[in-house]
Amino acid sequence: MKLYPLKLKPAVKEIIWGGDKLKTDYNKSAPFEKLAESWELTVRPDGMNVIENGECAGTTLGDYLTPGLIGRNYSGDRFPLFIKFIDALDRLSIQVHPSDDYAMKNEGEYGKTETFYRNDCLLFAELPEKGISWMSHTDYIAELPEGFTAAAHTTHCPTAAMQNSKRKIYGVQFHPEVLHSENGIAMLHNFLYRVCGCTGDWTMKQYAQTAIAQIRETVGDKKILLGLSGGVDSSVAAALLSKAVGSQLTCIFVDHGLMRKNEGDEVVAAFKDWDINFVRVNAEQRFLDKLAGVSEPEAKRKIIGEEFIRVFEAEAKKIGTVDYLAQGTIYPDVIESGTGDAAVIKSHHNVGGLPEDLQFKLVEPLYQLFKDEVRACGIELGLPHSMVYRQPFPGPGLGVRCLGAITKERLEAVREADAILREEFANAGLDKKVWQYFTVVPDFKSVV
Repeated sequence: MKLYPLKLKPAVKEIIWGGDKLKTDYNKSAPFEKLAESWELTVRPDGMNVIENGECAGTTLGDYLTPGLIGRNYSGDRFPLFIKFIDALDRLSIQVHPSDDYAMKNEGEYGKTETFYRNDCLLFAELPEKGISWMSHTDYIAELPEGFTAAAHTTHCPTAAMQNSKRKIYGVQFHPEVLHSENGIAMLHNFLYRVCGCTGDWTMKQYAQTAIAQIRETVGDKKILLGLSGGVDSSVAAALLSKAVGSQLTCIFVDHGLMRKNEGDEVVAAFKDWDINFVRVNAEQRFLDKLAGVSEPEAKRKIIGEEFIRVFEAEAKKIGTVDYLAQGTIYPDVIESGTGDAAVIKSHHNVGGLPEDLQFKLVEPLYQLFKDEVRACGIELGLPHSMVYRQPFPGPGLGVRCLGAITKERLEAVREADAILREEFANAGLDKKVWQYFTVVPDFKSVV
C-alpha cells in the first residue's frame, strides 16, 4: 500500500487534530490518504453546524459524519477522525448527535481536572486509568450518537471522551495537546500509531524524493526562476530544484546591498559546481534609491519585496520565457504572514508583500517544513554544513536591522558590527549554542 506524508492544512481553532500539529510532532507516514480534516464551523438558527470551508462547504457536520460522506475520500477503510468538542456557547460546538437537539447539558469544567479513562479505547491503551486533563467547557454531551460509547469521564462530565471504533471516530472534551494534560502526547501518539496505523518510517530522504518528483511533474519542460539569497531556505530550495530540473533552473542572486559582510562572494562560491544557471545582479544603488528617506519598517519591507520582484522580471526578459517563480517559503512564513483569520505578524516573508501583478506561477517546495526540517533536507541534498546552519536572516536583510532611514554609511556600520559579533561568538564557542544573534543600528542621536 502506498504511504502518504502526514501533511494537511492547518487545523482551524484546533477542532480536529491530524493535520500539521501531528505532522510536526511525528513526521510519519500512514496507510491513509487523509488522516483527518479541519473545518471552520458556523451554527444555523436551527442549531445545526455547517462546514464553511473546503470541498464540503455547506454540508452539515451531522451529514458529513454519515458513512456515505465520511468514506468518500478514501476508497477502502474510512480514514480516522480525532475531534475536539468545542463549547456550544462559543457557537462552534461539534454536532455529534443526529437530531437537531444538541443533547448537551450545561455543566462546566475549567483547568486541571481528574479524569478516568477506559484502557480498551485505543486512545488510552497502555496508559494510566486515571490522570489530570485540561478542561475548558461550559457544557457536555449527555446523549451519545448511535454507535458511540463513552471512553472517559470526570466527576461532572460523563463524556470526557467518546469512540466509535468501527468508524474510527474519536472525540475528547479536554485538550490533549497542552502540557497540563498528563499523557496527552501519548494519546496523540496512540491515535497515529494504533488507530491510523502509522509506521514511523518517514524520513527526510523520502520527503526530498517526493518533493523532487512533484517539482518535475509541476514544471515539466518549462523554465523556472529562483531568487537565491544564500540563506538557508532559498539555498535548500535551489538544491531541490537543481536535483529536479537541472539547467531549466535559473537562480538570480540579487545583490541588493543589504546582505552581511562577504555574503555575496560566499553564495557564488557555494553554487559554482551545481547544475544551474547562476546570475548575479548588482542592484545596490537601485534599492538605496528606492529606500531613500523611508524610515517606517513595514514600508521598507514592502519596497524591498517589490523591487526584488521587479529585478526578477527584468532578468527574466533577458533569458526568455519564464513560467515559474520558485520561493524558499517555509511553514512559519505562512503562519506569520497571516492566513484566513490569522493575524499578520510580518509581511517581509516570501508569502507577503508581493505585487498583485506578479507575472509568474509560484512553486514553493519547502512550504510544509519548519526551519529544523529545512536544515535536515539541505544536509540530505549535500549542501555544506556551514550554509545549512547559517544564522537565520530576514528577507529584507540589513534593511530591517538599520532602524530609521537607510544610507550606505549606516549599512556599512551595521554590517561591520554584525561581522564582529559573529566572529566573537564563534571564538567563544557560542555560535552553535545560541539560536540567533545580530546587531542593530538604532535611530537616535545622543550627546556625550
